[in-house]
Amino acid sequence: MKKLLALMLALLLCTAAAAAVAETIQLEEMLLDNGLCFLAPADWTAMELDKDDYEEGYLLMLAEEDTGRTMVLTFDEGDPDLTTTALAELFADDEDYAGAQLVTNQHEAELVMYALADQTMISYCIVDEAGGMYSFSFLNAEGERISGDTALLTMVDACMADTYFDEDLAGGDETADETADPAEAVASGDIELKMVRIQDGPVFPIPADWSEVKLDNTDMEDGCLASYTDESTGRTMLIMANEIGALSTVELAEVLTGDKDYANVRLMTNDHGLDMVLTVTADLTTGGYCFMDEDGWLYNILFGLDGDTVMTDDAVLAQLVQDCMANTYFED
Repeated sequence: MKKLLALMLALLLCTAAAAAVAETIQLEEMLLDNGLCFLAPADWTAMELDKDDYEEGYLLMLAEEDTGRTMVLTFDEGDPDLTTTALAELFADDEDYAGAQLVTNQHEAELVMYALADQTMISYCIVDEAGGMYSFSFLNAEGERISGDTALLTMVDACMADTYFDEDLAGGDETADETADPAEAVASGDIELKMVRIQDGPVFPIPADWSEVKLDNTDMEDGCLASYTDESTGRTMLIMANEIGALSTVELAEVLTGDKDYANVRLMTNDHGLDMVLTVTADLTTGGYCFMDEDGWLYNILFGLDGDTVMTDDAVLAQLVQDCMANTYFED
C-alpha cells in the first residue's frame, strides 16, 4: 500500500505528467473571508448544505454530475498548538491512511497530503494561525478508487499549488454571530455600520451615518429597495432585489463570468457559509456583490462614487465592500 501511495504522490507532484493529460478539469479561484485562497472546479455543481452540515464543519461540497467526482472542504477548530508536522505524524501512524507527506507549495504554504488506505480518497489540509484545520478532500462516486484517475489527481496537484492564506485579502469579523441583533453595529475601517434585515430576506450591514436617498417609482419597479450616500465623499450604496427564478449563486457566477459588462467576477463563500459573487463593472465605476436565495430571488448590493469616478482606487470603499460581504447572511 505504501508503494501505491508513493505512486499517487509522484503523480501529484510531477508537473511534467500534468502536461500530458488529455482531460483537463477547469478551475477557478475562491476566497474565504479569513484570507484563505484556493482553487476549485469551475463547472462542478455546488451541493446544498444545511445548518447541521455547517455545524459539523462542512464549508463547501462540489460534485461533477457526469462522473461522480467530488470535492469537499471542511473546517475543524483544532488546537492552537497544532502544526502541520504534528498532523503528518498523526496520519502516518493511523492505519486507516496509507501515509502522509508534508508539502510546501509555490506560496510557501505548508500542507499535509494524505490518502485513505483503500485509495478511495486523497486529501490535503492547511492550518491557520489559531490551529484551525481546513481539509480539502477529493473522491469518486460509489467508493471507486482514485489512484487511476489522472485528471482528478492532476487537479489536486493544481489545487495544492494554489492554496494559501493572504492577509491582505482577509476581511470582516470572523467571529460574527449569526444570531446577532440586526441593530448591533459592526466596524468597517472609518465607517460605522449597522445591521438591517430585509423581510423574508438577508441580514447585512449598511453605513450608519449615510443619508438615505429617496427612490422614485421607476427605481422601485427596477427592483431597488434602498439607496444610501455619503454626501461628503460621494460614496453610494444601492440594494436591489429581483425575482429571476431557479438559479444557484454558482450558476449566477458562471453567467456573469461570460458577460463583457464586467471586468471582474469572483465566486466566494463567507464565514456564514453564504455563496456570493463579487463583481466589478468593465468601466470600474461600480462594484459589489450579489447572491441568490432558495426562492429564486437575486439580491444585488452595489457600491460606487458619484459620477463616472473609478471606485477601485478607493481603499475605504473597498474595505466597506469586504465587511458587508463578510456580515451578510440568512437567518434560519
